[in-house]
Amino acid sequence: MARAGQAVAVGGAVEEPGLRRVFQFLERLPKGVAEEWARWCLTRGYFLEEHPVARRRFARFDKPTLLYSMSDDDFAPEPAVAQLMALLSSAPLEHRRVIPSELGVEAIGHFGFFRPRFTDTLWREVRWFFDDLIDGQRGFRPRRARAPWNLDDEDVALDLAHGRA
Repeated sequence: MARAGQAVAVGGAVEEPGLRRVFQFLERLPKGVAEEWARWCLTRGYFLEEHPVARRRFARFDKPTLLYSMSDDDFAPEPAVAQLMALLSSAPLEHRRVIPSELGVEAIGHFGFFRPRFTDTLWREVRWFFDDLIDGQRGFRPRRARAPWNLDDEDVALDLAHGRA
């Protein structure tokens, strides 16, 4: 991540195909925002070093939170997600680590959650989370709209008939 942050900080062209794909969205960011983000990426505590009050504010936050992380997210790897969860020490957290293949897709990444193709899966789970909050339920458990595997009636019939010849 440090190399990527340095490329952004100096405004240089990103030559590596993977980095170029990751940073395409930066074309629309104001220069100061991109530079600040790059500085945070190069800092051990991310933005907490520049904004020490943020640590206390995270700790005070006590609202139910559904936190998603994607196994193929280059922006928020597992250690970063764990750090964020630790910061939210007063919030009742529900964490869902999503592996793209669970949803029958090759990739989700950092921004993929917002793509319309996840309307019936990830977005639906978020709606259920809010429904549960409104209904006063505690301990949200995502309900699957469909199983993570694709079985049709023929597959089920074959499974039931197995060994009964």
